[in-house]
Amino acid sequence: KVLPLTALGLAQVINSAWHILGSRVLSDVPYVSPLDFTVMRQVLTCALLTIWARSVESDGKDKRPIRLPPFASSDFNKLVVGGVCGGFLVPIFYLQGLGMTTPTTTSIWDGPMLPVLVFCTTLALGIEKLTNPAGRIGSLLLTSGGSLLVLLGDYDTRQSEIADTRSSKGSDSLDKLTFLLGNIIMIVQVACFATMTMMQRQLKKYPPLTLTSWLFCIGAIANILVVLIMPGTSIWAVAMKSIHALRESKTFVFGLAYAVVGMSAITYTILSYGSRHLESSVVTLFAAAQPPITVAMEAVLFTTPVGIKKQVGMVLVVVGMYYFTMKSTTCSVEVQLGNVNEKKQARILPPVLQEKRSMIV
Repeated sequence: KVLPLTALGLAQVINSAWHILGSRVLSDVPYVSPLDFTVMRQVLTCALLTIWARSVESDGKDKRPIRLPPFASSDFNKLVVGGVCGGFLVPIFYLQGLGMTTPTTTSIWDGPMLPVLVFCTTLALGIEKLTNPAGRIGSLLLTSGGSLLVLLGDYDTRQSEIADTRSSKGSDSLDKLTFLLGNIIMIVQVACFATMTMMQRQLKKYPPLTLTSWLFCIGAIANILVVLIMPGTSIWAVAMKSIHALRESKTFVFGLAYAVVGMSAITYTILSYGSRHLESSVVTLFAAAQPPITVAMEAVLFTTPVGIKKQVGMVLVVVGMYYFTMKSTTCSVEVQLGNVNEKKQARILPPVLQEKRSMIV
């Protein structure tokens, strides 16, 4: 379990940097909308991952490309749902929500709130079983509570972009409403991301690079279709605005490259890889590391004050993450080694696996 856990930790460092960079990537080019940026990001990522996957992963000794699941099959439907949610809706909602809140706020929703949703959803759907209930639920609540404490500290200090820009025209209430709407958008984004993660878990039999390339190609197709049917825009207009932005803004160039290579290709491939070895709730739990990392990066890069609430919240997040991961992976190892009694087995394993295990024993 060490390699997938380490890879997931690296992915969260990449994600945390994007919370800061993403809030500035469109600042120099206001004529480029979140949809325009997402179209360019998804198309370029689709091309990059397709080439990468075909050169690294193949089917059999004759090096044939891995084929898509049959049309309308269960795997194909899951792939479409995961691609639309992860490759299309998540990037758009993320950039829109980030523009209306702050890097720390988005790291809260994109971090610890994500495993809470995935944990509850996978239990409700029967995808995962509740193991070590007291330890896992307690550590999850500890992680979420720490994140909310970081968010409260960010709001109270008024040192970040959450701070209202007061004016004689009463923009104070408008800014608060914008912040609220931004948080609602981030909640929707988290739901989409959670759905994609669960679909990845269900499709773990496919190689990670190939699976990730499929998800982004579906997302790119969805983006292009939206641009084609949306009035007032076109593929040509998106291309021209993007080319102009690439010439005009170095921040845009670096941001687009980082989004394609780091946030898309590397991070999503790590998620696909992690889903093959770990439960969905454990994979998404590592997103809880984003608030502490983002707060630390903002403090170093922009000298943003780190108050006592943020410090305590960061400690709670780290402790909660550690215990949740330990409880989950320890239980998984016990099942693999057979060090589990019948009563505990009934809580851990689905009925089908219980029957198979009893036959083996």
